[in-house]
Amino acid sequence: MGEIVGPMPVKEFLETFLPCDETKIKAMLANIPNNAFDKIPSTQRIRKPKADEPVEDDSEDDEDEVEDEVEHNDEEQTSEEVEMEEAVRKLEEERRQKKLEKDMYPAMIKVLEKYQLCPGFTFRDTSNNGDPNSRKGRKWRPDIIGYKDGDAPSEPSILDFGKLALPIEVKTAKTVRTFRDPGPKVEGDKRRCFPFAPNPAGASEDNITLGQLVSVMTEMCVRQHRTHIFMVFLRDPDVRILRADRAGVIVSEAINYRTNSKTLAEFFLRFSQLSDAQRGLDPTVSIVTEEEAIIARRELANYKPKLTRPIVAIEVPTDAGQSRRVLAWGSLMEPESLTGRATRAYPVWDVVAKKICFLKDAWRAEHLVKEADVLKALAEGKVPNIPTIIAGGDLYNPKDPSTTFQKTATQDYIDAIWVAGLVGAPGFPLEQRFHHRILEDFVPGSINECLNARQMMTVIRDALIAHQKAYECGFLHRDISNNNVLISKMEGGGVQGILTDWDMALALQKDAKGNFVNAETRRQRYRTGTWYFMSAKLLQNPAKQHALQDDLESFFYLVVYLSLFSYTTSVTRAKIQKVIDKVFDQSEFDTESLVYEGGFHKQLMLEHGTFLDAIEFEEKLLSDWIDASRQILGQYLLVNKAKGEIPVQTTHTALLDQTNQILGIDAWTGTKYQAPEKPPPRKRILNEDPKVGNPSSKSDSKRQRTKKVGASDGDAYRGSSGLMGGGSGSNVRRSGRLGSNT
Repeated sequence: MGEIVGPMPVKEFLETFLPCDETKIKAMLANIPNNAFDKIPSTQRIRKPKADEPVEDDSEDDEDEVEDEVEHNDEEQTSEEVEMEEAVRKLEEERRQKKLEKDMYPAMIKVLEKYQLCPGFTFRDTSNNGDPNSRKGRKWRPDIIGYKDGDAPSEPSILDFGKLALPIEVKTAKTVRTFRDPGPKVEGDKRRCFPFAPNPAGASEDNITLGQLVSVMTEMCVRQHRTHIFMVFLRDPDVRILRADRAGVIVSEAINYRTNSKTLAEFFLRFSQLSDAQRGLDPTVSIVTEEEAIIARRELANYKPKLTRPIVAIEVPTDAGQSRRVLAWGSLMEPESLTGRATRAYPVWDVVAKKICFLKDAWRAEHLVKEADVLKALAEGKVPNIPTIIAGGDLYNPKDPSTTFQKTATQDYIDAIWVAGLVGAPGFPLEQRFHHRILEDFVPGSINECLNARQMMTVIRDALIAHQKAYECGFLHRDISNNNVLISKMEGGGVQGILTDWDMALALQKDAKGNFVNAETRRQRYRTGTWYFMSAKLLQNPAKQHALQDDLESFFYLVVYLSLFSYTTSVTRAKIQKVIDKVFDQSEFDTESLVYEGGFHKQLMLEHGTFLDAIEFEEKLLSDWIDASRQILGQYLLVNKAKGEIPVQTTHTALLDQTNQILGIDAWTGTKYQAPEKPPPRKRILNEDPKVGNPSSKSDSKRQRTKKVGASDGDAYRGSSGLMGGGSGSNVRRSGRLGSNT
């Protein structure tokens, strides 16, 4: 379901993704018994106590208290008494399972060490401690982890995601299956309809477990520079091997590791024989020299990360087929989902130019124009207020820079005969992604750093000009947000607005009249943009082609959002939060198309001023701009409703004239800009960042309301596995998810 591809035959999995000297592997397996892992404690060997048999464990007193609450008599039990006894038995079973799972960790490690199944690696039980250098809300605790020898922390109980090589997750609960193999007799359409992975709209224990697996893999990819990752998932007595990249996750078929221990042993042996690059480490990122570390700490001191992060050297491809070396010390933005663009942003020290520059690292969708090429084209067209590119392109393999690029592999297997369940969404297969990196002569500042409203609107105007000139050059940005409209500080305290992040830009074509149009013929599974700022029509209709009107609407929503949270208004903060919830956060999940919909309240805002009519800003010129721009943009929607009339798109000129008009007035109060109290999360469409929470559990409704997010990033394992959802709870938007936009 979604971006999970499986069940791949384990022999094919091992030979494809862990290629080794077959003769050597066969010799290493010769002395390993086929029941080597059967020494691990098993649920099947625990005798279940009878209903009236006392259970001796640490919770005896608590259970006695529960029993005391049940009123027994010698006659027929009441339904309440039966339910209570059943609850007690269930609680006892859960405690036994939890204790058993804990006992399995050291036993598993003991088998690995006894038979030397993974030479060169050290395994540890990390189930009780999170990584102190993981961000709040993301302190996941994989049950067992493998480190390359020499990388393990000196303190055995400490977990270090930055050095983790192989995570192992263990489950014993019989109610948890997570993945279901259809069997060899299920073929054709029946196999494609078979529920191999959890339903993305669900909130079952399977979804919870899937969320745990994805959360661990996501954090590992956040803390390291990786092209892919391997993971072992034991659900007694079966085991599966997972391989994840930025396109999805391939899952092997289940094997019984107790009666077929050699197959699991073969995985560990093969894994130990791979190179770092084959295990998924990016060969274009390396450890710095001592001299480089000193330089980086000195020059990047203003960008020192709050949490411990290593200083690394990163290679950026150049047009000459060479590479340019930069030094990085932690990123300003880390990817929050396993699949998709996985964008990282770094202030870096350019070793060649001897100055601080800006590095962007992402995984681009195959059908999109390379961002490096877009920036070069815009520069040739003399488009103002955009970053200046120094170097960039798709990443090559250092051993073969002419032909080999870092790219995903999951999509290559979606049509394999063994695939079960729905992959992607109906009619939309997974797309290959290429690792792309660009270096810019620009160190950005946030729009939140503007000193007042006039300065903020100056930045908006500059970004609008950049957007207009780029459109005239044949490019549509398609992702206007607070993260992409940035500032460049100038001498004297002024700021220049810079429109960044052109990786989602669409190359337009001219129609018969010479007008630029979106001529995309490729059907898109997902909309493009940041949910808070996407247009009403895009949110309502995922199949809609992205047009100029949609981007101009995004500028409007950006100004409204920043103004609501940054300036004194005539209403309370509670009222403002209601507007954010109803307008910017509104969403519904369609369980048939597996996408989120919204935008209905945005349309009301544009057409009639709903939600804004009672709000006045102390900075009156903001109110004037918002009201005038709302009417300009709203006309498109209103005319669109009239039968027989062709809607006229809003133009850049209309919004720019309004913006220049208010900037030319000296009635600004100069009220100091206050950064938003609740900045919007980096929410994307379902594919990049499953937009909002887990739908309700109602099964009789096609379209279901979603719950709002109120927790911090990655608060517990939450949500559905819609594109690798999280786990327990109501919400997939923040943690444990696959997903990133196209």
